[in-house]
Amino acid sequence: MTDRYQALRASPTFAEESFVTDTQSFLQTIMEEKGINQTQLAEAMGVSKARVSQMFSSEVKNFTIRLLARAVHALGDRVEITSSTYREVEQRRHRETTREVAARGEHIAMCSGWEMKPSRRAAADAEQVSQSPTRAVLSAMRKFESQAAA
Repeated sequence: MTDRYQALRASPTFAEESFVTDTQSFLQTIMEEKGINQTQLAEAMGVSKARVSQMFSSEVKNFTIRLLARAVHALGDRVEITSSTYREVEQRRHRETTREVAARGEHIAMCSGWEMKPSRRAAADAEQVSQSPTRAVLSAMRKFESQAAA
């Protein structure tokens, strides 16, 4: 690779544009799999076809996380976000937990995809896991209620 190309790949602009392109491809793949076109997606999302067209434009503006979540929900799917660092951390934690549990001769129970860790961190982990979705649900409920009242 040339120095110029390496500098471009290291830039925040390249990271942003790559993410937008990957997101557009992600949505297009789901739409194709489900046989849904942009007009149908717009109807399911409750937005104009022009807004959906903007999402797929090379000059996309205001493509928010909320809009992505709404689009994926309208497609009957669920977004799962990850990154290389997050994936490495989760894999390392899993290996460490597995070793800790195996050293004690215990087993790991799986519950809805969340590991139940029999360790000192278990109570704190369980508390954090149980609070995060609750906050999200409460926030969504408040926004829904305020929109309904308006």
